[in-house]
Amino acid sequence: MPRIFHLHIENFRGIEKFDHCFNPGLTCIIGRGNSGKTTILDAISYVLTPMHTIPFHDGDFYNCNIENPIIIEVTLVGLSEEILRKFGDRIRGVRGEEIISSMTNPTAQEEGVEDAVTIRLKVEKDLEPVWEVIGDEGVEPRIVRASERELFNCFYISEYTDRHFTLSKGSPLSSLFRQKADKKSEVLNAELIAQLSRDTKQGFESAIGMPEVFNDVIKDISKNASELGISTGTVKASIDQREFLLKDNKIALHQDDIPLRQLGKGSKRLLSLAIQLSLTDPSGIILIDEIEQGLEPDRVQHIVSLLKKKTGLQVILTTHSSNAIVELSCSDLYIRRNQTNGLINIPSTDEMQGTLRKNPEAFFAKRVIMCEGATEVGIIRGLNEYLLRPKGMNLAKLGVRYADGTGKNLTNYVTEFNRLGYPICLFCDSDAPDVNDKKAGFRAIGVVIVDCEGKLALEQQLFKDLPWISIKKLIEYYLNESHNNTKTLYNNLRSYIVKDIQYSEDWWKIELPILRNVFGNVAKSAGWYKNITHGDYVASVIVENLEATNPSFLYNMVNNLTEWMLKQE
Repeated sequence: MPRIFHLHIENFRGIEKFDHCFNPGLTCIIGRGNSGKTTILDAISYVLTPMHTIPFHDGDFYNCNIENPIIIEVTLVGLSEEILRKFGDRIRGVRGEEIISSMTNPTAQEEGVEDAVTIRLKVEKDLEPVWEVIGDEGVEPRIVRASERELFNCFYISEYTDRHFTLSKGSPLSSLFRQKADKKSEVLNAELIAQLSRDTKQGFESAIGMPEVFNDVIKDISKNASELGISTGTVKASIDQREFLLKDNKIALHQDDIPLRQLGKGSKRLLSLAIQLSLTDPSGIILIDEIEQGLEPDRVQHIVSLLKKKTGLQVILTTHSSNAIVELSCSDLYIRRNQTNGLINIPSTDEMQGTLRKNPEAFFAKRVIMCEGATEVGIIRGLNEYLLRPKGMNLAKLGVRYADGTGKNLTNYVTEFNRLGYPICLFCDSDAPDVNDKKAGFRAIGVVIVDCEGKLALEQQLFKDLPWISIKKLIEYYLNESHNNTKTLYNNLRSYIVKDIQYSEDWWKIELPILRNVFGNVAKSAGWYKNITHGDYVASVIVENLEATNPSFLYNMVNNLTEWMLKQE
């Protein structure tokens, strides 16, 4: 069956120009909201829809400029004999990522050239869509009828799935019934469906002229639904009374006596997918917008994993879910950004796959703060909560995401995210020689580095620069979290301070230079604040008395971080 080889878009919604060659199998498109992911799926769906027409509006034109027509072209390969027969006079060829527009070209006769057909949808200022098949150079395109577009077996799961459960003309369910009927050398056409509506008084089931077709359809749908992880109960075809009163030809699937359109969003989308998997068995094209909608994380992962294993099926989906992308290989993933004319592929390397599995959320961001470890992650979360929010800003609004470099993998993660074009801010200590050795190289490729003074770790920087009132809060917090008392703390530090400080209940509250140094060293070596929750609290302490640290190194670190966060790209 056909699969999409290439998509070309001009002047459609937020996309001025777009080109991409699709691989067989599964393609997952990720990116920020309003980057054009849904527009790409809509464009494919509009070109290959079996509907007779689509309502267009001025807002569908890029920048609402109706003087420049909307042009969407889909080139398909893997053509069936029927498609070759219908479009034989306008067949093209493809090889590699090249479209051979003229089959009379000697190149077209070379080995490795695959037959292809290009369908173009064009919309001028009159808002009337025109579908054409494009042939050799110099050959006039010809109109493509809705019934011919149906041969490409392309189906779309989006926000609007209710009609998928009805036998209305052009719906996936109608196509599935027709497909089953054709296999039995019968035809399920509009006349039959209309007759079913007229005969409702006789009882719907007795009015069905070929019940074995309905049973086959329901059996297929139930099987696929079960594989997707949803129970269909007793599914049957019946009259949807609400729809029947409004329009003709509204025979719909019901679960027991409840129309499937009344199920929850997630269940409806899964059942719609079950219908379309039946339609595309053994092959076909399925488009899914935001696959995670209405589904639990485990179901999202199950469905993505299942679709990836479906051989012969081409799936193009979008997602904002980290649960979806961790189930995929880097070779399945593409990033969509507004300023690009295509999709950005993610290199399929072990390093990149590890980066994806550890920090999937960061792949959806515009910019990434790469944190050395959990403490730094917690501090960034805290700065977001205590510093940015009071200013009416937040990391989500800014498109910034923090990622955990987990210490040993820090420099690899910086390298991989930079390779994909993400602006990076590296937030780290200055006590690790292997990281320090790479900082100059990182700065040379545009990475902004916020690190500690000299060769200090973050804990040492905190105890060096914070006012004593803040240091006392950090000590109190450590004592509470570790369930230690001041005597235990004194004994643990005795070898460092016995000559300078005698024990008392308040020994740690007296500001002394030696205590700043000792507390910083021990906090580092013992990992007093080595988790995200601790780092979040540390940030609250820093922000509370930030001005009191001016003009310390720590003050500049916080300013540099927030300035980078607030920077508009």
